[in-house]
Amino acid sequence: MLLVLHHIADVCTQPSWLIENKKKYSFAIFEHVMIYAGLIGGAFSLFFDTGIFVFLWFFVGHYITDFIKYLVLPKMHGGEHKYKWIYLDQAAHYAQILIAFCFFI
Repeated sequence: MLLVLHHIADVCTQPSWLIENKKKYSFAIFEHVMIYAGLIGGAFSLFFDTGIFVFLWFFVGHYITDFIKYLVLPKMHGGEHKYKWIYLDQAAHYAQILIAFCFFI
């Protein structure tokens, strides 16, 4: 259930304009991460009674991951956004969910 919610929060809640702006502006990443952390953190709090710490865990971790993917890696590769980075991005998000599941419940 958490992985399905992750994909809904990470993919389905992003219109194309937000995806394009995440490649240029850290505020767009912030906007996406607030939605993501709200949905995932809310689900954890609802089902596992974890409180605000799980929201902060997902907010900080997801922001760092997306910031690196959208703003740091392209600068290291001449401005190019490579599709293969999605695998590292998703692996980091899965690891974050697994760690939260192991330590917050």
